[in-house]
Amino acid sequence: MSFLTPILSGIPALFEGVTAGGVVKGGLAAASIGAGLVGAAGARQAGESAAQAAEFNARVSQQQAGREREAAGLEATEFAKKQRRQLATSRAGRLASGVTMSGSPLLVDEDTINEIAFNEALIRSGGETRATRLEQESTLQRSRAKSDRTASYYRAGSSLLGSARDLTFLYGNA
Repeated sequence: MSFLTPILSGIPALFEGVTAGGVVKGGLAAASIGAGLVGAAGARQAGESAAQAAEFNARVSQQQAGREREAAGLEATEFAKKQRRQLATSRAGRLASGVTMSGSPLLVDEDTINEIAFNEALIRSGGETRATRLEQESTLQRSRAKSDRTASYYRAGSSLLGSARDLTFLYGNA
């Protein structure tokens, strides 16, 4: 609220030379100034609160992105392990029954290995896509925080200018 200091320091000068007839005008001036200051302070506080909420949401989205990548990596690794175990079990069963590991059985195993690798990559890619969306949300939230802060200064300035306008009407153009 340091922006209020120069404004507050100028208030006593407004009341110099006020006569008994001007007391009402002085009271109205004080009320107008007070309303402007309260409005400005409220605008700044509301903007800062909105900005802090947006920054919090940005941090949460960033954390979720990291967890999403980690979860997809673990899921992909577990998928590949499970599929390779099943492939090994299938090979062992074929060998036990006397099927040789050449020709069609070998081609089937190669296709299965390629399919496992492809699906593992799909799982990782899906996690990366979700993480990227969350990072984009985080960037949007940070931008929103900056906009909220900037807008609060404009609203505070508008409130103060409204008070100045009221004083101009109160005291005339002089």
